[in-house]
Amino acid sequence: MSRRKPQNQAISESSSRRAFVQRLGAGAIGLPGLTLWTGPPGANAALSDVMRQVPTAKSVIFLSLYGGPPHQDTFDLKEEAPLEIRGEFQSIATSLNGFRVCEYLPELAKLAHLYTVIRSVTHSDNSHESAFYALMTGWPHPLPNTNARPDPSDYPNYGVVLEQLRPPQQPVPGFMLAGGVTSTGIGQTGGFLGRSRAPYVLPQDANSPLFSVPDFDINADVSSPRLSLRRSLLENFDEVSRMADLRASHQFSSIQARAFDLLASTKLRQAFDLNQESPGRRDAYGRNPFGQNLLVARRLVEAGVPVVQVNWRNKGDGGMDTHYDNFNQCKGTLLPRLDACLSSLLIDLSERGLLEQTLVVAAGEFGRTPKINDLAGRDHWAGCNSILLAGGGIRSGFVYGSSDRIGAYPASDPVGPWDVYATLLHCYGINPETIIHDATGRPHPICKGNPIYTVLDKGTGTETKAAPEMQSLPLQLTPNQSVSATADVRVLSGSQNRTASIDGSTLIYVPGGEFIMGSSQYSIEKPPHAVRVDPFWLARTPVTTAMYRNFVAATGHREQEFYNQHLVDSALFYTDDLPAVGVSYDDAAAYCEWAGGRLPTEAEWEFAARGTDGREYPWGNAPPRPGQAVYGRVIGHGGKPDPVGTTPGDCSPFGILDMAGNVLEWCADWFGPYIANGSGPQLNPRGVGQGAYRVLRGGCWSYEARSLRATERLQQPPSQRLCLIGFRMAMDVDGPIES
Repeated sequence: MSRRKPQNQAISESSSRRAFVQRLGAGAIGLPGLTLWTGPPGANAALSDVMRQVPTAKSVIFLSLYGGPPHQDTFDLKEEAPLEIRGEFQSIATSLNGFRVCEYLPELAKLAHLYTVIRSVTHSDNSHESAFYALMTGWPHPLPNTNARPDPSDYPNYGVVLEQLRPPQQPVPGFMLAGGVTSTGIGQTGGFLGRSRAPYVLPQDANSPLFSVPDFDINADVSSPRLSLRRSLLENFDEVSRMADLRASHQFSSIQARAFDLLASTKLRQAFDLNQESPGRRDAYGRNPFGQNLLVARRLVEAGVPVVQVNWRNKGDGGMDTHYDNFNQCKGTLLPRLDACLSSLLIDLSERGLLEQTLVVAAGEFGRTPKINDLAGRDHWAGCNSILLAGGGIRSGFVYGSSDRIGAYPASDPVGPWDVYATLLHCYGINPETIIHDATGRPHPICKGNPIYTVLDKGTGTETKAAPEMQSLPLQLTPNQSVSATADVRVLSGSQNRTASIDGSTLIYVPGGEFIMGSSQYSIEKPPHAVRVDPFWLARTPVTTAMYRNFVAATGHREQEFYNQHLVDSALFYTDDLPAVGVSYDDAAAYCEWAGGRLPTEAEWEFAARGTDGREYPWGNAPPRPGQAVYGRVIGHGGKPDPVGTTPGDCSPFGILDMAGNVLEWCADWFGPYIANGSGPQLNPRGVGQGAYRVLRGGCWSYEARSLRATERLQQPPSQRLCLIGFRMAMDVDGPIES
């Protein structure tokens, strides 16, 4: 198939007020593209068959998980596969007998009786852009496995098609895209239907303090009577022009009327006001771009917008594109955010009686490789993928298809992204065999695929029934917990400290003692076991960039540099008072040796973070409150660490700072599972003797709140250099300490 030279369709133009008003036909007369071309008379006769089935879904919310979520670490774990395939995660039971999901998706596990998971989506395109095009349009890209760009000859996005074939009955846009476009914008355009059919884009993330949508506001100098007068003038002009072109003027008039109705409506404007939601509800979705954009999507559907897409964009750290640090990214950021916002959406829709009429789709363009690469990541893999469907005519509590023993290819019931697309059309009441015409009158079938009838609410097949003991799970959001500003913070060691002579680090004396290491909450932290550590010194804060520069100048050691430095403003991470990032394990160990110290062991680090009383966080057992620790920021959106020691709320029982956030920290141990014994506490344990990964401890500025727990364990290849990882120095106690 021949294609013209790719052109960027600049669909962001729909975000400007002028373009928006022109799209609706309220700003000028005789604009080209105001009417939708449907070909010569009779060309769209097939449209009479569009609605041959009664639509179940009145609206669609599409969670676009761009980047490719790892199916083996979400909804299709392979716990019997070799370690290099299965990774570190274990599965947990769900509200569906026999269906298990990743342990880091606990809320979605409770709601499995509300949705369907398809475990056998497959195709052959391993490039983000061309594969995403297939997901968005229902057609494989003519140039597969390429970084394709939008082209005027592209097929239109599914939402554009839905808006054309089933225009909204209320004065609202038919298709809105929340939070901006993904990547180049491919698959998110009007394609051959023309630029005027592009979705209305909300370019600003709803979690921004400055979030606003001025396109739907009437200027302050335009009163309601004045707006009515303008409408009357245009209606009069339309009447005068009617004799010239009856068909065009009639269409012009209807478009103008819709534009005025939309501008006069308050319902849509109110949908963007998230202050109408309780703080608890907003927290439940997550105070991050994807979470708040999804909350806006729910409000837009309630306001009558039929189709809303929310993009998990591929900014800075790659989003779902986990070529490196897959497991830490998943449990630190990606899975907690997905778990929170998607479960909150399903609960919200169910509680409001909207789930049965709202089709929810959560899908990426492909999955990830079965084998874990040398950077502890997974690469692109189109051979198999899992997606989630709920509501709007989809069976609840159902698993369709299966993958082979390593998650490489479907073992049963393979389907393509175009079949998912056809299923969406079917639920929306549109015949997937419908023909539409481009501006030249050429016919195009809207979809390559076929509906997956088995996943429909009245489909056939063997359904996995909900476990009886879990069917009565309450569908309600967890209420906010109050957090005491002085939660359990006690400095146990007095004010004993010293200054390192080489680098000037302030070292805090940790007296040693016995404690329970680990927890029973996650598999990687099990089993809890008794440990005793000897006294040691530990730096009050991580090593700073200025300190590391002095080390480089004194020794000629290599400078800081992190893996994804080319994707972000790296200058944000290299100011003098920030923690030194972009250092490998060996870099950190070399610094500590130069400064007369060493890296702390994993047991020492955990003891210094939580003391002897078994607390969950350095400050106590209360979850973090805003400003208490540095976490939950978004890379590529200005997210970065804070200067060391500037969040005094993140303080351990020994007076050590920044142990629950800001940066992850290298520890001296090789990573391995805990081995408990029954012969008393382990004395100064050092983990396994050798391995492929070193231990990391502490939360991180870009990870979610759950990663701030003092028992959280992470692992990385020792050569890994990231803008998430720093370190602090420990020293042995070389004599008695005066009290």
